[in-house]
Amino acid sequence: MDDTRLPAAPTDTERRLADLLDRSDIADLIARSLVAIDEGRFDELRTIYTEDSSASAPGGQAHGLDAIVAQVSRNHTPERRSQHLVGDVVVDLTRATGDTARARVNVIAGFATTAPDDASPMAPPVEVTFGTVYRYRAVRTPGGWRLSAVEIDPVWVDGSPERILPPAGKPSPVSG
Repeated sequence: MDDTRLPAAPTDTERRLADLLDRSDIADLIARSLVAIDEGRFDELRTIYTEDSSASAPGGQAHGLDAIVAQVSRNHTPERRSQHLVGDVVVDLTRATGDTARARVNVIAGFATTAPDDASPMAPPVEVTFGTVYRYRAVRTPGGWRLSAVEIDPVWVDGSPERILPPAGKPSPVSG
């Protein structure tokens, strides 16, 4: 008699639970990436994105993790504070392989500039606010889910974005 048994196929409940956990992991990566940007902890993006990731944003295009970190660092200086508010996170898992996913996220991002020597305890006023849709791709890696691409599509803007966004390859207009 052979005691070797094939593992039982996952039940519908087990599959649904696995999907919920995957969606939660991906939503958490998205939130962590935006918090890292808002708080100026750009190197944390290295634990969130894949080495071969890409980004397309109003602030420029980047291919590869080093280029993404450089672009984010250029566009989010200590003098240019940002706050990304995230809503309507929709994650679609690829059923065929279970190893890829897409996410669509509504993001409102406000930007304010401060002088390097500003010691005021009050927050600076918002200079420009963007209403955007972020479209992510994610892949399951041996270390867990990672983001592999992001495309940022502006939907509306309030304020003057030229005060905030430097032309590609140029230093920030508020960084000195």
